[in-house]
Amino acid sequence: MAEENPAAYEPSLASALNNLGNRLSEVGRLHDALAVAMEAVAIYSQVAATSPADAARA
Repeated sequence: MAEENPAAYEPSLASALNNLGNRLSEVGRLHDALAVAMEAVAIYSQVAATSPADAARA
C-alpha cells in the first residue's frame, strides 16, 4: 500500500520517528535521538508544505 501512495503514510511515519527519538533520548542515545528527530521534522515539514490539513492531524 505504501508503495502505491507513500504520501498517505508520511504523517504516521513522522509520528513513529518522533516516538522513536523520544525513546532513544530516554535511554541516553542522544546522537541517535537527534538524527531520528531531524528526520521526523523533515517529513512533518514536507507534509505541512503539501497538505496542511494532514500536518495538523499528525
